[in-house]
Amino acid sequence: MELSIKSDAIDVGKWVSWKRHLLKYNELARIYRDHSGERIPVFGGEEKEIPPNWIGQKEIFEKTYASTVELYGKLTRRKPTPAIAGLENLLHPVIQQVSMKHYNNGDFRNSVVDAITSLFDKIRERTDLKTDGPILCDSVFPIDKALLIFSEIDSESGRNDQIGHMEILKGFYRGGRNAHSHSLIHNLDAIKAAQYLVLASLLMRRLIDAVPRPPK
Repeated sequence: MELSIKSDAIDVGKWVSWKRHLLKYNELARIYRDHSGERIPVFGGEEKEIPPNWIGQKEIFEKTYASTVELYGKLTRRKPTPAIAGLENLLHPVIQQVSMKHYNNGDFRNSVVDAITSLFDKIRERTDLKTDGPILCDSVFPIDKALLIFSEIDSESGRNDQIGHMEILKGFYRGGRNAHSHSLIHNLDAIKAAQYLVLASLLMRRLIDAVPRPPK
């Protein structure tokens, strides 16, 4: 991660550049919040309003000057997250490729979002459909019009396998991808993210092993 803070933007003696400084602070706060999951306030948004008066501006500048230096230090000193022992052995190669760099850098949110996105990329790749999420699943996996079959649909157990994995994919998209892609605030850590990646790997294997429905 490469970040820079220009000296003229954080020099407390040049407090007149407070607007530019607050933008830099907000940028660092959001990056740190994304990586750590720790809730850090930002200014000028819903959490803290910027006061219009000179004194209030100067006070905010002096406070956020110290906060910016602290956040910058935390981000630049951040060490890669050691992978859980044996994790990569449990992951499908596609999930390793799209997620492990994020995971090892401590970017658990994007490791999970990219893993789930890759599942739906694989469905589109195999079916030539262009939709996404539950709508895509409803076009590919229902018993009466399945384009991909996980095992077989001539028995009750096979039909349960088909519908069950369709519902898992739909739920994974809603509860995993949507929940984490629409907000930078999350509670993911190394263990929780690894659990998502293992589930994504199972689903990726099933998607690749699924067979096209034979023509009638």
